[in-house]
Formats: sequence, C-alpha cells, structure tokens
Amino acid sequence: MCTSGSPSSPLQAAETPVREVQAAIERVAGKAAEWAALPATEKSSLLKQCLLRLRSRSDELVLAACMARGYDPCSSEHAHLVADAVLLTSTVSLWLKGGIDLLESLASTGHPSGGDHVATRPDGSWRVCFKPTHKKWFMGSCITEIVGRGEIRQYNPLDASPSVIGVLGAGNTEILNDIIDPLCRQNSVVVYISNPV
Repeated sequence: MCTSGSPSSPLQAAETPVREVQAAIERVAGKAAEWAALPATEKSSLLKQCLLRLRSRSDELVLAACMARGYDPCSSEHAHLVADAVLLTSTVSLWLKGGIDLLESLASTGHPSGGDHVATRPDGSWRVCFKPTHKKWFMGSCITEIVGRGEIRQYNPLDASPSVIGVLGAGNTEILNDIIDPLCRQNSVVVYISNPV
C-alpha cells in the first residue's frame, strides 16, 4: 500500500463554477423518480456491485483517502492516521451490507425485518436494534440500528415518494453512510458535497 511519491500535503480541489454545481444537482434530481421506482432486488444488486468494487479497489480507496488528507502512507509518523483510512473501507463495507440486507428483506417479505430490541433514549427518542445478519460477508457481519422519534411503527421505504437529499460534508472524515442510508431507507437520491478539509 505504501507508494513512493505520495504527497505530504492535502490535495487542493479546484473551485467548481456555480453553473456546473447546479447542473450536477439537476442531473441527480432528475434520477429521483427512476431510483424510487426500481425494485428492491435491482437496488440490492447495485449495492452488491459497489461492495465488490470496494473489495477489489480498497487499496486505491485507502491511498486516495491518505492523499486527500495529506497523510504519507510510507511514514511511520502517520501510521495511526493511515490506519483510520484503512478502517474506512471496512466501515463502508458494513454500511453497504446493512443496505443490502434491508433491500433483500423488502424484496422477500415486503417489509423491513423486525427489530430485535427497542430501547427508549434519555431525550425521548428510541433506538431499534436488529439482529446481525447470518450472511458470511467478506468483512464480517452487519448490525443495524435505527434511531427515531414519535410512534414506533413498521414502514416500507419503497413506498416513499421520490425525493432528493443534499448532504454537505463536515469534519475531517467522509461519512458515506450519509449517502447509503437515504438511498435505502428513504428511497431518495443524494447530492453529496465532500468536506474539502
């Protein structure tokens, strides 16, 4: 994974003209109805393709994450930071598996799997935990949780109307579940703007 010539400072992204940003948002928004209408089996198949690509290109993803943050993968001083970037691939894998499990449950039963445990939180919201999948994934099992407010009731995300969700990256990391979660649980397409830091 260590690649000579890795930059020691973060890559600087060129500023994108507003018209190009607007055009990109419109392209994504234009796919909302198409995504919402896709059967769960087809959505699951697309996420499985993402999972396979993640597996085959994980070294590239780690290197890109290091380069974007100015981490030198060959430096022992940056080893703990590089380890965080390696963890990213495993975490994204688990998020994808959670989405696949949900979509496969929707395809086979018409509704999400039932919660294994419901706990009330101090702020009045509730957390539903689901049993880990029994599938043997290449990076472990998936455990899913949902946090919500109001009445606890069963729902089918595929019944949701087409929509667009915008996510603005923040902090010093990428939370790709901000894309995966709306795709699967809200039937939405997502416009994601990465944090430039």
